[in-house]
Amino acid sequence: MSEVLQTRASRRGTILRWTASAAVVVIAVVAARLLGRQPESQAAPMAMSSDSSGVAGRQTVMLSPAEAHRIGVTYAPVLMGP
Repeated sequence: MSEVLQTRASRRGTILRWTASAAVVVIAVVAARLLGRQPESQAAPMAMSSDSSGVAGRQTVMLSPAEAHRIGVTYAPVLMGP
């Protein structure tokens, strides 16, 4: 009977070690993802240049095509109408 108890204790120890190892790996992956993520305000800095319209306080914002797509910028032709 003692041998059966030792086998069970050995299995429990093995399962506990594997569970602890898996938990450490999961925590490390989650921490790496959270620490490696940039805040939204720093994720895509935009190049800005002064506006040539002469209106004080206005600036032109330049977006790359990928940035424009990410934030949902759409373009359409301007039509003259009433």
